[in-house]
Amino acid sequence: MSRAPRCPWRGILIALGFAVVASGCQDGYPIAATRCDHWCDVRQTTECGNYNPANCVAGCEAEYGKAECTQPFDVLLACLDALPQGKLVCPYYGNSTEYQEPPCNAELTELYVCITPRYPAPGG
Repeated sequence: MSRAPRCPWRGILIALGFAVVASGCQDGYPIAATRCDHWCDVRQTTECGNYNPANCVAGCEAEYGKAECTQPFDVLLACLDALPQGKLVCPYYGNSTEYQEPPCNAELTELYVCITPRYPAPGG
């Protein structure tokens, strides 16, 4: 008795199905997190309910992504990581009406100085 020829696609489809299922079970990010992923994760609570991870990362990469500013960005992230839990909150719903300097303001200022374009003096 002769057997019907096997469909070569059946094995490929089964293997592809296993690959899709296995990749769906992966925890967390499929790639290593970037500085901007870290920045957005840390600052999520300061967005006052308007947090959009994709927009945050894209904006961060555009604004803070300069290679020469890696060091001040790392210093800022280390400062933010060292804050006690709950220190970063939505600024519009605080318990005080007095101005309070935001945490890690000096480190943030250093990053802003780095990313700000420097223009030559007029006539120079």
